[in-house]
Amino acid sequence: MESEILMMGLSAVGRLMFVIAALFAVWMMLRLLDLLGGYPFKETMEIIRKDPRALALYNGLRILAVGVAVGLVFS
Repeated sequence: MESEILMMGLSAVGRLMFVIAALFAVWMMLRLLDLLGGYPFKETMEIIRKDPRALALYNGLRILAVGVAVGLVFS
């Protein structure tokens, strides 16, 4: 009984570590995309922030793309 509880706890910790690693990878990918852009990103974001729909579309598609990339790496 105790060993089963220990295994469940270790499994939960392992999954938590995986989620943290995936979130870190997503953050790093987003930073890398910013650096690879090579143009003043602040000016582009000022234009995008003026339109709420453009901002939602930009952020949603960006996170979707990075999530797919991270999923491919970790699968």
